[in-house]
Amino acid sequence: MTNPVNIELEHLFRNALSDGYNLFIGAGFSVLASSKSDKLPTGGQLCERLKSKFKDLKLPQAMELPLLCTIIKSKRLEEFRDYCTRSFTVVNYDDRYNSIIRTNIENIFTTNIDDLMFKVVEASGEKYIHDVFLTGANPNDSRVINYFALHGCVLHQNRDFVFGATEIASAFGAEPQLWHYLSHLLSVKPTLFWGYGLRDSGTLQAINNVIKSQGKSSNRMWIILDPNEIDNEEYFRALEFNIIYADTSSFLEFYQTLSSTPTRLNSASKGIGELFKEYVIPSAGQVPVRESVMFYQGAEPTWYDIFQRRAANTSHVKILENIIASGRNILIKGVPACGKTTLLKLLACTQTDYRSSVLYVSGYMDTAKAEILSRSCSTGHVKVFWDNVFDSADSVAVIQENKNIQLIAADRDYYYEFGFHKLNMDNFFVYDCSDLSQSDQQTVLTKIPENLVSLDKTREIQSRHDSVSVFDIISYCVTDANLTDRVKRIFSDLSREDHIYGELFVLISYFHRSRVPAAFDAVSSYCGLQGFKIEQIYGLLSHLGALVREYSGAFSSSDQDYFAVRSQVFAEAAIDESPRDVLRTVVENVLRNISMVKIPHYDVFQRGAFRNEIFARAFPNWKDGLQIYDDLFEFSPLEKSKPYIKQQCALYLAQKGKYRDAFDCIDQAVTISGGRIFTIRNTQARIKFEANINVFEDDEIYVRDSLFDSMKTLEVCHKSDRRKQSHAEYYAKFAMKLDDRYEDDETYEMLQRAKIWLEEEVKRPGAGRRLVKLLGDVQARVSAVGRATECEH
Repeated sequence: MTNPVNIELEHLFRNALSDGYNLFIGAGFSVLASSKSDKLPTGGQLCERLKSKFKDLKLPQAMELPLLCTIIKSKRLEEFRDYCTRSFTVVNYDDRYNSIIRTNIENIFTTNIDDLMFKVVEASGEKYIHDVFLTGANPNDSRVINYFALHGCVLHQNRDFVFGATEIASAFGAEPQLWHYLSHLLSVKPTLFWGYGLRDSGTLQAINNVIKSQGKSSNRMWIILDPNEIDNEEYFRALEFNIIYADTSSFLEFYQTLSSTPTRLNSASKGIGELFKEYVIPSAGQVPVRESVMFYQGAEPTWYDIFQRRAANTSHVKILENIIASGRNILIKGVPACGKTTLLKLLACTQTDYRSSVLYVSGYMDTAKAEILSRSCSTGHVKVFWDNVFDSADSVAVIQENKNIQLIAADRDYYYEFGFHKLNMDNFFVYDCSDLSQSDQQTVLTKIPENLVSLDKTREIQSRHDSVSVFDIISYCVTDANLTDRVKRIFSDLSREDHIYGELFVLISYFHRSRVPAAFDAVSSYCGLQGFKIEQIYGLLSHLGALVREYSGAFSSSDQDYFAVRSQVFAEAAIDESPRDVLRTVVENVLRNISMVKIPHYDVFQRGAFRNEIFARAFPNWKDGLQIYDDLFEFSPLEKSKPYIKQQCALYLAQKGKYRDAFDCIDQAVTISGGRIFTIRNTQARIKFEANINVFEDDEIYVRDSLFDSMKTLEVCHKSDRRKQSHAEYYAKFAMKLDDRYEDDETYEMLQRAKIWLEEEVKRPGAGRRLVKLLGDVQARVSAVGRATECEH
């Protein structure tokens, strides 16, 4: 028999379970779950197990868990971590835990390191967990549960496990913006503490203090106490808890009596468009209007532009419509601003007769959400149009396995080259839309209003015989569409005003270039560093006028506003042409002073924000840039990012001619990643080669060996990695340089190998013109060397 459940303010508590609440769980919550070897231990039980496991250390028997762990970690860190991981990886759990998902949990905070709730939520098929400490903050989604593993988690590689209130208190001090964010979440929604008791008073006191330090009330909090702890009731009331007397078993029984509160996913009863309304193509009457001049001067296309038929129907549209009709998955790639987004939206609108089974995704989608989408498409046929698809390559890999879903995706050729290996490319038809035929060029020009077009430049571009893209036509032929000149004029005008306006423009461009919007929280934090108050922020933004727009999309949520500039290309031009001192100020303040929890999907942001090209402009003095990279590496909460940070730092240092420091940096990246990331090994080979190719010393044997060793590394990368194009390109370029220097049989053999590799690459769908040109150069070199060899004989 289970013990009775006694809930203080029960009606209010039941409302909280329905309206949305936080779940804060400790060791007592997981007592009905087991690892492979035993039940998950509470703190006291773990303490005894550790003393037994590490008895050779002669640990004091009376020592408490936090002190015990400190000693063990100082002497046997890896063994300690392995033991904890095995002890807290859940294999079995009481089925009654599944009933928890019947309630409307919005956030889970835990001082446990087990993965119990990951297993429970995954089994439900209704919601998914978003791990904040791995990928940063996540916008609101009715299916998401944000997960905060405050003490680490068995699913986090290389993140330390914490077992004590003093350690969590110090963590609060080390990252105050993070804990301010947590306290905000705890204060705006009711919170249930489950699995804590008087022995956890230090942790509870630390959390209570954080909430109160922000001027928030810590009421609307419930704590589940064992009936035997009735004597300690006054202590918990002093911390403003409402009391629930129950044990874990009886409270799980209580959850089973509740009816389901979240909306269940049921593809049999609802169209896919009803389940994923955020991805449904809007109707013409639902979208905001805007002037046509913005579209023709290079702004990012909106649905209004598409519905107004401002975009040209080039031959690309007809070709791709035919492939869509065949049922094949399609991946559209191309150079920046060649019209990929416009093309994708045009194609999506050709399917509007089937609106309920057509979705349009732009950018990031969580992998767990992709799994829900895939499960929801168990019948029928659903077309998913997906822009900036390589922001979510892992999610696409999930969806592409569903035969009921047809993917029509698009992204830049750069991101394609570095992301396609994550997908089963046998399922895709790859199509390059970079270039326009002459008839397509005329079609595009005809669409542009006459008052925006320069006739002389139109005739000039039509007389060309080289490759022309939409971007070439817009930037060359349309009045006031040259982005470089326009951005220079913008900065010239802003320089006459307060410095904050130029910085705000660069700030929002920096976020946009990194493929996320600027959240109001991030903007206000930045302006706060300059002494501005929060009520002044919108006034500052409105001063920028049409340079900045409100963002609404996959990265936004209803709790705050988000901002972007006109287009991705515009953001890139703004960063490339910004005054160096302004760019440095912005980059340094963002990376040093704005918490990751204020940046939507920090994992996406960092891929662009840390790039060496930006650092090269922002930090002309290599020591300044190196210091920022070192700080990013040391303080990054995302362990999987650290090899990438070192790689970008190495490329930055190489640009500055600091090859020895660059090689040390990339060597660390290879070591951290275990040599398993071939893009990093590619970078190592490139830096080593460039550092030595122009070195002429007495020890020529050493230099030659180093150069040839770089080529061998690229050969290994080409053999082992699916992303062969990048390895083949660098191998070919380096082979020609080596042949210039040595002109012997070995370099000739490398040239022949490069020729074979490039010939294989240009046969692949969507091979770009850059690759074709490189192949021509290598073929010419091979022929020339071959003829010279014949003459010698």
